[in-house]
Amino acid sequence: MTTAEEVAIVVAFSIVTVIGVTGNILVCLVVLLNKPMRTPMNYLLVNLAISDLLLLIFFSPTFIFKGAYTHPGGLAGDVLCSLVTGESFAWMGGYASALFLVAIAIERFYAVTNPHSNLVSITNSNLKILVVVCWLFAIAWNAIGFIVKRYNEQLGFCTMEWPADYSFKVYSALCFVVLGVIPICTMCVLYSRVIHQLWFRREVEQVNNQEADRQRRKKATKMVIVVSFIYALSWIPELSIFLIVAYAPTSIRGDIAYPASVAMVTFNSAINPIIYSFHNERFRRHLLNLLRCRVSGGRVAPNNRTVGAGHNNTSAGLQSISMSDNANKSIAGNKLENQAY
Repeated sequence: MTTAEEVAIVVAFSIVTVIGVTGNILVCLVVLLNKPMRTPMNYLLVNLAISDLLLLIFFSPTFIFKGAYTHPGGLAGDVLCSLVTGESFAWMGGYASALFLVAIAIERFYAVTNPHSNLVSITNSNLKILVVVCWLFAIAWNAIGFIVKRYNEQLGFCTMEWPADYSFKVYSALCFVVLGVIPICTMCVLYSRVIHQLWFRREVEQVNNQEADRQRRKKATKMVIVVSFIYALSWIPELSIFLIVAYAPTSIRGDIAYPASVAMVTFNSAINPIIYSFHNERFRRHLLNLLRCRVSGGRVAPNNRTVGAGHNNTSAGLQSISMSDNANKSIAGNKLENQAY
């Protein structure tokens, strides 16, 4: 690549990384620092944000800071490749992200198809188990990445040294199926059922603000459809290139295809906070309070105006009734919001 192309890659990755790291950190802070946001669903979003942070941060040594340091050789170089510069933790974060996206799709499916059932939803009791299983699977699946990464002093970057030729082919094919085909098909099936439930199935629900509830659920469904599409658009090219390199390495230019595919993956990690969290009105309220250094242990209260001492008792009574009515509407709205998101 020319110098101009290298500079363009560094600038593009720097912008995406800064936006993605900032957005995912904000997701974690909003959920962890505000008690109303500490729900099983939002804890899944926190783990999704952490996995995206791993991907964004551990791709930076290769695509942002490559010219800023001299990579050691020998044993030290191999260890550094396995842990930092070989992108092993980045891919582990990507694999975990795929698992949490599937977990969120399952939760959304049950939230829409069985909104009043606690038996099939993700509860606090099984949330920890689900999170641990997702992370353990991601670590186990990428364990081979920590083993085969070595620093090639002649090429000047980290490479994979497989024990046999067929090992790379088998692993790349499994990655394509397990991390690409299965998650995408699972999300497509679940979200198709959700669309059918919301748009084509007619049933009467005896709840308040039924139309508002239905519109919120439709909005959430549209967002997760976008998420599924962006995930497929971002990951299928990378997994396909990984497969082609294993079976036909001479048919593709790795110096162009690989940075382009990684750019799409990092874009997916950077955009996740926006499409999963920033569309939530309650999240935006807590985010604004966080940016104003106001953290709430309970519900975020609306801005209150000071009532002058000259108001008479009748005015105070009317104001109290109005505030009580608004509080009831807020509680009802929060319940509908929890069902929709």
